Amino acid sequence: MRRLITTSAILSFLLLLVGTQLIVDAEYISAFRLTGGAGKWSDAIYDLAAYARENRDKTLLLMDWGFSSQLLALSDGRIKKFEAFVPVILAPEARQLQVMYSYMLSFNSLLVFHSPRCETFPVLKTFQQALCEYGLRARLVKVFHERSGAPAYVVFEVVRPEIEEHLGTTGFFAAREAEEWDEKRGGGIEDRDSASNHRMLGWFWGRSRSDLVTYWFTLPRTVPNIRLYIRYANEAPRERQLELFVDGKSARTLSLASTGGPGNRPQEWALANVELEALHPGKHEVRIQPAGDHQVVFLDYLYLADRELRVEPSGPCRCESAEAPVDTLFEVLGYQELPEVRLIVSPQVARAGETVLTLRVLNFDVPAIDVLYSFNGNLMPLVYGWPLDDKNSVRVLVDSTTPKGSYWYRAIRDARDGSPTAWIAVDARVEVR
Repeated sequence: MRRLITTSAILSFLLLLVGTQLIVDAEYISAFRLTGGAGKWSDAIYDLAAYARENRDKTLLLMDWGFSSQLLALSDGRIKKFEAFVPVILAPEARQLQVMYSYMLSFNSLLVFHSPRCETFPVLKTFQQALCEYGLRARLVKVFHERSGAPAYVVFEVVRPEIEEHLGTTGFFAAREAEEWDEKRGGGIEDRDSASNHRMLGWFWGRSRSDLVTYWFTLPRTVPNIRLYIRYANEAPRERQLELFVDGKSARTLSLASTGGPGNRPQEWALANVELEALHPGKHEVRIQPAGDHQVVFLDYLYLADRELRVEPSGPCRCESAEAPVDTLFEVLGYQELPEVRLIVSPQVARAGETVLTLRVLNFDVPAIDVLYSFNGNLMPLVYGWPLDDKNSVRVLVDSTTPKGSYWYRAIRDARDGSPTAWIAVDARVEVR
């Protein structure tokens, strides 16, 4: 009898436990159906996956953790993607901008980020810094929103000014990354900080005469004066000889001079080019083979252009960018005018290394705020999640590294509401001396 009672009690407890869990799961599922989820786990991933399927000619460079497997499953594995954030965050801090820059130079690629409030790793900030460091410009391609209106995923492409100018004058340009071949025999992919897309064709490619690599290009029109350019590295002291075939016909033997190294540094790369016969509309095969054994080279990228066009990485320019930070492009879509909501900053004159600023929010009872501000007239990256105390205030130390100049706090929003239209205009200024 005692055993029966004990068994009944255990079964009752298990039923209660399972039943409670089922109720919780049902509530989660109901909430997800109602809201579509939030942050990393929102149904915005379906829109991103649909966009990826529509743009299979592009490689998606994923710049955060949390959506690679989902994209793979939702696309049946039929898209090109690479988790580029991993080499960026694993690089020593002094090299992170260089690694990010190598991905920014990638041809036929789109960089996909979480919005800042959804990021696991703050790679969007590194992207912004690299744009400024190397004097490049980002084009916002697409924003995918949660049902609440908050941005979830953001897609950028980096503008190469020399290519934009060439295409703007009706020029022709088509590029391929060397490591994204259509057919290959011999060698393999190696990582290089100084290579476009951070990768290249290497691993002793060219050691055997039987090695080859093939790329297909599609031309929309006849191009009469067309040239093929190849970025390569040759660490041998002597020239390397490669045979070039176009549509199965021998086109030229390329002599690639020594570059003094295997492409570990930017100066160890060179750009070779050769003039080809006119190409007509349609698909064309470019095949490259060693002219003999022991012709090892490293290949970064190749491209076709109808005029003289040198497309090469540039070094850091350390320029001051006048453009708005990339996050304001998709996080700020206007301001609400609520005169009763104010931001008070004191003192209005601060001294670097000495002052603690107090920012107090009036008539806006929220636990934390996001802040939009400018410095010396230039918009700065957004500040996310400043926690407010019981007096609706936050204290900020102006330390000795704080840049001196004029700070203008222009808008705030509830940090829980990621909508780009939730910003409330404020006007608070402080001078740091």
